[in-house]
Amino acid sequence: MPRYARIKPDDTGTYYHLTNRIAGMPGELPFGDVEKQKMVWLIKRLSRLFTVEVLAFQVMGNHCHVVCHAPVRLLPAPEAAARYNRFYDGSKPELAADDPYCLTAAKQMRDVSHFMGRLQQQFTSWYNRTRPRRRRGTLWAERFKSVILERDTALWNCLCYVEMNAVRAGLVS
Repeated sequence: MPRYARIKPDDTGTYYHLTNRIAGMPGELPFGDVEKQKMVWLIKRLSRLFTVEVLAFQVMGNHCHVVCHAPVRLLPAPEAAARYNRFYDGSKPELAADDPYCLTAAKQMRDVSHFMGRLQQQFTSWYNRTRPRRRRGTLWAERFKSVILERDTALWNCLCYVEMNAVRAGLVS
């Protein structure tokens, strides 16, 4: 079933709590330090392309959380093309501001579904490629979950929850 646009109709954008869990047996924790570092690296890298602002994230042993803000405003075509070209740095053909795809790229840059799709796909490709016994197929149990956060209390509580997740699980002090 397709997802519907979940950007609220105000002029500031929408805050989200995004989360996903890997497929596997209960209690299985396949994300060690190397996997967690790779996920963090990918989040930071993709933040250079997307205008989705990551406010907090937590990578646990079998799932991850991202709290972010998706802006309503699209980047103007010249800014979108420049951001796209900086990110791909010659590995893809240059995108011109007057190219019809530039508007599509600008819309995708602010879309949390595209952000999470890219994050999960790139992480899964890396994960499958780097296992001692090469694996294939999906890593994630299902589509990611997204919850719209109202400003102030809900956003603050979610940020605290995500930041304290590893502490409550006894993984860090």
